[in-house]
Amino acid sequence: MAGNQGEPVRTRLNVIEAIRAALIPLGYPVERTSHNTTLYPDADTFFVVWLYSNVSAFYASGRPLCEITRGQVDLWCKDGTTFDELAHQAKCALKAAGMTVAVGLEQKEKDWYHLAIDVEVQTDL
Repeated sequence: MAGNQGEPVRTRLNVIEAIRAALIPLGYPVERTSHNTTLYPDADTFFVVWLYSNVSAFYASGRPLCEITRGQVDLWCKDGTTFDELAHQAKCALKAAGMTVAVGLEQKEKDWYHLAIDVEVQTDL
């Protein structure tokens, strides 16, 4: 059983890295941590990736078919024009990487624009 417990952890880390890899070409910092604007006090734009659900496996005939991992990408940006453009680019980059994307909460917090992008990644086994 201990071996089974380690498998989702590896998968979750791989998913985080896949999300980061899709966003890094956009040219802004992409970190894996809890979301807050103190992460980059000198940056005016950055992404934060975090996973919020356990990995789910779907079974057929007793064998797993795939795992689905759900997470969120937070886009933080101080410039509204850059924010709108980058939000669109981020959604396209994630979709191009084969991820299911849904736009979550978009809001202005003090002098930051913030967009939460819900991401779902399916890994075939």
